[in-house]
Amino acid sequence: VEPGEYIHFGLEESIVEVLLQFPNTSLPNQLEIDFNTDGCNLDKSGNIHIWPIQCRLANIRHTKPIIGIYRGASKPNNPNTFFEKFITDIKKIFNNGGISARGKKCSIILRCFIADAHAFILNHRSHISNKPCSKCKVSDTWCEGRNIFRGVNHLLRTNEEYVTCNDEDHHKEGRSPLESLPFGMVSQVPLEYMHLVCLGVMKKLLSAWVCGKYSRLSKLPARSISIMSKRLETLKTYCPSDFARRPKSLDTYTKYKATELRQFLLYTGPVVTYGILDQQLYTHFLFLHVAIKILVSTSPSEAYLKFADLALKKFVDRCESLYGATFNSYNIHGLLHLTDDVRQLDSLDSFSAFPYENNMTFFRKYCRKPNLPLQQIFKRMAE
Repeated sequence: VEPGEYIHFGLEESIVEVLLQFPNTSLPNQLEIDFNTDGCNLDKSGNIHIWPIQCRLANIRHTKPIIGIYRGASKPNNPNTFFEKFITDIKKIFNNGGISARGKKCSIILRCFIADAHAFILNHRSHISNKPCSKCKVSDTWCEGRNIFRGVNHLLRTNEEYVTCNDEDHHKEGRSPLESLPFGMVSQVPLEYMHLVCLGVMKKLLSAWVCGKYSRLSKLPARSISIMSKRLETLKTYCPSDFARRPKSLDTYTKYKATELRQFLLYTGPVVTYGILDQQLYTHFLFLHVAIKILVSTSPSEAYLKFADLALKKFVDRCESLYGATFNSYNIHGLLHLTDDVRQLDSLDSFSAFPYENNMTFFRKYCRKPNLPLQQIFKRMAE
């Protein structure tokens, strides 16, 4: 796989290995498969990139088998070549009527594709293009040297229309490897909230408050930032072990991990910003907090989903007046589509990248030397 190398473990083999860990009576009749790919660096200099293809059985908890891994100096050139063996495996399983384990044959359905790199797998133009959204036909506006996305009501794309590739401002030359599968290119490729909301929107808000990055009017005084940091330090004492990380001072917010940003958004943020942000900014932040709180809950009612959708639209609509036009990035626009994704697939946590991201840490640990990283990963996984 140009410009690097690829090792394939096999989809059916990897899933069978998982199924053999469970008794026959606990295996479902149908396996719901989510799959994911994203890149990470194996070395500090960023010269060794890996792109694993991972999958998860959505109706069997804690399963994240590795299907294949690419290694190279940059990401794969062609998504069709990268996914070729994976697509072949899926078609073979469909043709065979499912996967057999412990004397039981389980049929499969593809539930969703989870990744930050939508443009790569769907073969469409990137987030800095005129029409980057795979969910709707929003067009960008050029403002202060960057493209922004205004408005909250845009013409939605459909699965049927998407595969025609008629929108030249959105689609690139060539076809997506997913087109040959029984798969909705719009409805089954959700916007992933670890990257979009936590690392994207929540980090933008902290940048606006602490540094005034998008508008000087939104920058908080040093004393206010200090008070918020002290509140976070106080909360650290009472933080239960359920959280992977404890609250940290805002002095290090630029190094916050996705789990820390999620914790701030869903739990500590509304407490530490109370009385610090002015009423407009605080209410605006609560729109995001409440909406995401609803969307991460299991099986929210339609009434709650409508409320979350309205709250996100109000949040997006007021961003420009509170933080300036350049705040309206592609991530801000993406919030408008989260509710529909939850309607299709259940809670945000059911299709987040958090479980897959944990495997990235293991890949780095598996590589003890800079030479032959794929071979080292293969050996560690085989042990």
